[in-house]
Formats: sequence, structure tokens, C-alpha cells
Amino acid sequence: MSEEEKECLAHYYSPSMWNKRMDPGEVVDYHVNICTSHSENVCKNSHWEPSVCYGEKKAKMDICYPSQENYDTAVNGSGGICAPVVLFVHGGYWQAGSRKTYSFVSKSWTKAGCVAAVVGYNLAPEASLHQMVSEIKSAVKYINTRFPKSKLFFCGHSAGAHLCAMMMVSDWSKDPSIPQAIHGIAWFRPEFHRQAKEFVEILKIHNVQCSLLELPGVDHLLKS
Repeated sequence: MSEEEKECLAHYYSPSMWNKRMDPGEVVDYHVNICTSHSENVCKNSHWEPSVCYGEKKAKMDICYPSQENYDTAVNGSGGICAPVVLFVHGGYWQAGSRKTYSFVSKSWTKAGCVAAVVGYNLAPEASLHQMVSEIKSAVKYINTRFPKSKLFFCGHSAGAHLCAMMMVSDWSKDPSIPQAIHGIAWFRPEFHRQAKEFVEILKIHNVQCSLLELPGVDHLLKS
């Protein structure tokens, strides 16, 4: 691959280059600051179980439970959690980002009576992509064991969307109890639209019920 081709790909796959709101050098910091601020506010008013270890080092998750008015619908008669669990994986180009930046995503899910698990994982260059995929599989297994009566949904942003997608094509033959449901993968750039459409068609070939929702008025960093 020539240097020109490498530069073209780097531009094409750089989220900041595709935003329409501000200078590419500013938009990522703006995005992180806004998300962090919202997350801090959500954490002050939510029922959190923070820093739950499912692996080593950064392989931790924060679990947020439904708000008090919705808690009764989240448990069964014996007191066990039966509410759906939404497992969210953050983005950051596989090299950056933190689960703590995205705690805010739990708000609407817990308000609707779901449990939210915001997952962190070890990043490049210390961790390889193979290790990241393995870690998210471990997170899925942990949640499935911890909440055996709950339906599990996957949601991810950017690199986290890729890792969630990998859960759909992983071999779960040794863990047949794990429901393979994925929710909310967002690829906002032109090339990612193409990839998303192809991925949906592949899933349909394998009899996985899915649909592609294209959101107007947003870019890869959530708002246009």
C-alpha cells in the first residue's frame, strides 16, 4: 500500500474528519467533555454497582439498575433480576476511551426498566484486537451468568460497535444459553453505511432477524 493510499484510508476512517460542526482538531475533545459531564450527572442520581471486574486491568464494567419506580418490574417473584440487560461497549478507535465517559447512556435504559452494563476493556497497543474481542466475550458470559433470567442486548459506539458486531459472529457453541441479540450499532460515515448494509445482509442469510436504521441529523460523534 502506498503512502498516498494510507493517508486516504486514515482520512476516511477518522471520525473527526466527517463531522460538520467544528474543526476536526476540536470535535473529539468536545465530544468527550460533553459525554463526561452528562455521565457525572447521571452517576449522582442512579443506583450503580461500579468497577465490577470480569477480567484483568481495564476489563471492568459499571452496572446500573432501574430507577426505584421501575424496580418492581425488573425483579421476579423470588427477588432475582429478570429485566433485560443492555451491554454497552464504548468507542475510542480501539486505543482510547473509557466506560466512565459513557455512563450517561444508562439513563434511558434504566428508566425503561432495564439493567445497563457499561463495559470497559484493555486498549491498543497493550491489547490486540483479538484480545479485545475475547474480553467482550468474557463480559457477555459474566452478564449471562450474573443475570440468567434476563434477555441480553448489545449496544456499542464506534470501536465498541465493531466489538459488539463480533459477538454476532462468535462461536457460542460451548455457551448455548447466551442469547445472541445485538442492539444499536451505529456506523455513521459513508463507508460505514456500506459496511453496515453488507453486514445486515450477511446476518439475514444466517436467519438472524435484524434491520438497519439510518439516523438523520447526526454524525459519528452523535450530533450534526
